[in-house]
Amino acid sequence: MSRSQEELLAEIDALRHRVQALEGERERNSGLADKNLRLGQEIEDIKRSDRDLHAQAEIGQALLNSTTNPAILLEADGTIVALSRAAATRLGGAVEDMVGTIIFRFFSPELSEMHKACVQEVFDTGQQVQCQAEQAGRLFDCHICPVFNRQGQVVRAAVFPIDMTEHKLFQETLATERSLLEMVVDNLPEFIFAKDSQGRFLFVNQAVANYFQYASKEDIYGKTDFDIMDQGWARFHAEEEKEILTKNRPMINREYQAPDLAGRVRWYLSTKIPWYDPHGRALGLVGLNYEITERKEAEETLRKAHEELERRVAERTAELRETNEKLRQEIAERAMIEAALRRSEEAERRFHAQLTALLEISIDLSEAEEIDDLCRNAVEQGHRRLAFDRLGIWFTTDQPQVMVGSYAIDEHGRLCDECHVLRVDQREDVQACLHSTRPIAFRTEGLLHDLQGRAVGEGIRIVAAIWDGQKTIGYLSGDNLLTRRELTERDGELLALYASVLGHLCARIRAENAMRESEEQYRTLYETAIVGFWRTRIKDGLFLKCNRTMAGLLGFGDPSEVVNTVSTLAFYSIEQRQDFLEQLAKHGEVNGYETRLHLGDGRDIDTAMSARLYSEQGYIEGVTLDITENKRLQQQLIQSQKLESIGTLAGGIAHDFNNLLAVIIGNASVLSRWPSLPDKVRDALKDIVDAAERGAGLTHQLLAYARGGLQKPAPTDLNHVVKSVLQIFRRATSPQIELVRQLDADLPAIVADPIQIEQVTMNLCLNAVQASTAPSVIAISTYAARLDEQLAVAWKRSPGLYVCLRVEDHGCGMDAATVQRIFEPFFTTKSNGRGMGLSATHGIVESHRGHIEVDSRLGQGTTMTVWLPAASQPAQEPATVAAEVGAMHAPRGSETILFIDDDPAVAKTVERILSPLGYIVITHTDTEEATAFLNSNNEDIELILLDLNMPKHSGIEMYRRIANRCPHAPVILVSGFDQPEVVDKLRQEGAVDFLQKPFSIVNLATVIRRVLDERPTSEGELES
Repeated sequence: MSRSQEELLAEIDALRHRVQALEGERERNSGLADKNLRLGQEIEDIKRSDRDLHAQAEIGQALLNSTTNPAILLEADGTIVALSRAAATRLGGAVEDMVGTIIFRFFSPELSEMHKACVQEVFDTGQQVQCQAEQAGRLFDCHICPVFNRQGQVVRAAVFPIDMTEHKLFQETLATERSLLEMVVDNLPEFIFAKDSQGRFLFVNQAVANYFQYASKEDIYGKTDFDIMDQGWARFHAEEEKEILTKNRPMINREYQAPDLAGRVRWYLSTKIPWYDPHGRALGLVGLNYEITERKEAEETLRKAHEELERRVAERTAELRETNEKLRQEIAERAMIEAALRRSEEAERRFHAQLTALLEISIDLSEAEEIDDLCRNAVEQGHRRLAFDRLGIWFTTDQPQVMVGSYAIDEHGRLCDECHVLRVDQREDVQACLHSTRPIAFRTEGLLHDLQGRAVGEGIRIVAAIWDGQKTIGYLSGDNLLTRRELTERDGELLALYASVLGHLCARIRAENAMRESEEQYRTLYETAIVGFWRTRIKDGLFLKCNRTMAGLLGFGDPSEVVNTVSTLAFYSIEQRQDFLEQLAKHGEVNGYETRLHLGDGRDIDTAMSARLYSEQGYIEGVTLDITENKRLQQQLIQSQKLESIGTLAGGIAHDFNNLLAVIIGNASVLSRWPSLPDKVRDALKDIVDAAERGAGLTHQLLAYARGGLQKPAPTDLNHVVKSVLQIFRRATSPQIELVRQLDADLPAIVADPIQIEQVTMNLCLNAVQASTAPSVIAISTYAARLDEQLAVAWKRSPGLYVCLRVEDHGCGMDAATVQRIFEPFFTTKSNGRGMGLSATHGIVESHRGHIEVDSRLGQGTTMTVWLPAASQPAQEPATVAAEVGAMHAPRGSETILFIDDDPAVAKTVERILSPLGYIVITHTDTEEATAFLNSNNEDIELILLDLNMPKHSGIEMYRRIANRCPHAPVILVSGFDQPEVVDKLRQEGAVDFLQKPFSIVNLATVIRRVLDERPTSEGELES
């Protein structure tokens, strides 16, 4: 229609007015016949135009009725002049009912005022206006256009509403899926990133931020490789990515070596792909890196094994190769003679027929959905319709020398419907085929092999590369083993075309499978993730969606039991949920929010949640991780660190205290040797020595707690130790407390320090007696038991046979809080206790690679079980210790002894002890001075006493100085602190003995005399 309906209606009105005017004029001038005649003619013309305009108006209404889209024609006041059926249906009536009504009555007051203003703006400005409207739950985008008459005046307004409801829902769904995808990518271990054309990071996942030790992945955005890694590797990546963007070629699965942040060389597999704008310009690239160090190491090991195997095979088959070469030459000559007799006409006819068959086969193969189906049908139809005796399809693998064939025709002409693995043929034609960048074919003559690589005959074979559009993925082979028909160049062209078809079909199938696999992996990741994924409604906490892990976390077997039936209000306290919602409302998302869930079975578990708020959609989406075990391990670690710190302090105190006790005991022993000493003074000195020895016992307890004490392990009979302790202990125990002994007669031995095990037994028995109220019974038992794998992992011990010592009482018992602290040093429940007995016991047991198991109930008693590893050798007979010789009978000598100790008081005491015994004693308290003395007087020194705790140099460093300068003099190590690792190491390097401070005169003199007497002579023999 050339003119709009509004223009036609306007012209109709104008013509009507003109007709009326002409008729009036004709009446006034009826006498003028000729004029009336002309006027009558004009009136007829106007009436005819009026009919035409009515016809055009009807056509315009018909056009509006024929359109399927809503369209409305309005007056300036909103009166509907005309509308399409689709618009009438949307407004809820018929076209006839809607014409003449005011359109604004169909909207709410707010929208009515807005649309009135928009319509008025169209009539005022003559410009198109766009606005939005909502009607019956649908959202519309309205375009209001002006309609002009011939004079250019706006006479109508045309409204074209467009339904935008589904478009808005699609945008919201797309945003939700994108958020979920970003969460999944952030939890992947691979490095995923995107860069612009300048190398600046636009996106990285959390794995990249963690690797480069950034707190947040957003900290990397905008940076380049030069900002976050070694400059050399940054240049390497920059040049590589420049080449990718310049040549517009993606880099797929490129392997390279690079050091990690700790300097260790690692292998990585990298994929980088350019991404483009709608005009095809490269905007940057996306990448995926993951570590393949373990795989490369395995490949290198396998490669060396294959090389060794090939070398051995080559050595043993040299003669067979020569024979095969001669046979191949003979077959080649025979094939050349036979080929000369062939006629090209028959070959051309067969070739065209084969091309037709190949086209039909390609159509059939295009319906295959799996690679195996494609290969099976390709081999079967190629063998049947392309006149190849045998066909085989072989695909490359990750191993350079190995290929896999899904289907092939065997040496008997049968289809092998199973997978076969072959080593890659080393001949030049096959290698050239595999390295080809297009599906070319090669024709060879010689021995033919079966699927296992065995020679089955001779003939002609053609191989063609299978090219998927990007790389060679395998090759297609055909031969004439069965019919011995000659294979010509035409057959090679045919096989190359067939390989090209297979390559494109394989690429299509793999792309489709990759897409399906990606979708399946996403579903699998969602359902099998170790964290719980969920979506809940904001207003009432009702679960809208969750995976199986989240359902199990809440105590349900399946997500269907949770979704739309369970609310989070059943698991969180009101305060927790309110705080969680406030955090979400404030930040929009929450990461690592720790809270406690109260499950229906009475259990409480600790969780960490990360969530994001979607307030417009009315739900919260996030993940939940059970951290109950982590919290428990964290508390154990804090307790272990606390005990370790106290143990270090206890060891240092014991070291200094032992030095003081060495001075006290040494000087008191020297004074007690005076013959004219009064008895009262001698008794006082004896009391001093006794008190100092009790102090030494306390330091031994401190050392036992700190490091387990210095051990002298030997195969020990635990029953003998228990009997000895109980024999002494009964005399100091109330008769109303009965000690019941239950000892296993066939008990295996343990490798332990008997003195320390006596201390453990004594402490456990004493603790049981102090917890018991007379009359009572205390049971002491021994037995053998096997530690299983589960307990071994929990206790961090090795599984196997253990010897157990159990002490059971029926005393006051302990609550759970007290049990947790009983092994802490200085912790005690007794008013006069020191709190060192059980802590020392714990240190000794730990140093023997054992474990203490405690079972106690308040008011019901306590059972303590010590587990010690069983020995592989029988126990030694207990040694009888002779009575200590008095101080006046200490061994004497005349040798020169050098004593190095940082404490001047200890040095003077040792000099006072040894000088009266005939020795020449030289003391030094500074390591530099001692070193200078040895440099000039080393030949005069016959024995050296070295303290292991010198301030300037460590015991190991000082010992090595002495060994270099004075190798002929034996060295006895001395320390107030037990250092078993250092002592063992120095004994391996040549130290002869060790003395623990404090020591008595007899002990010191006896060890010195024994070491001096055992010195080797110049001929290498011991002195008598």
